Amino acid sequence: SKNKLSGLFDFHGLPSSLRNLAISTNAFCGTINFATLPPKLSYMNIASNAFSGQLDLSVLPEGLKQLRIDSNQFATEKVLRVPNERLHMCILDYGNIDEVLNADGEAMTTCSSGDSMSIRWPLDGNEQ
Repeated sequence: SKNKLSGLFDFHGLPSSLRNLAISTNAFCGTINFATLPPKLSYMNIASNAFSGQLDLSVLPEGLKQLRIDSNQFATEKVLRVPNERLHMCILDYGNIDEVLNADGEAMTTCSSGDSMSIRWPLDGNEQ
């Protein structure tokens, strides 16, 4: 993070065993197919770069628990779909998003601050 690195970042070349990815506050660009991220990835912070493309969070790796993707150039629809599995944090530029739905079509609770949105998953009974 914060290394002033730039260029095209190849998400397809990430090792399948990768668990943490922190490349925030650089000048990386490129697109991300969230369905092809490493299956063991549990933490991903790519905030404050120049990533672009369609934003589809419904296909995130099953083990991903923390995600930060704000301050990029993702294209978004009026309705954003997210996985049913709970993420600890999901912060994103929300621009023209009117509604956030989980995979079952249920509305998610959101909290907006400036140009970013945090999505809150319901507590699962094991949390206080």
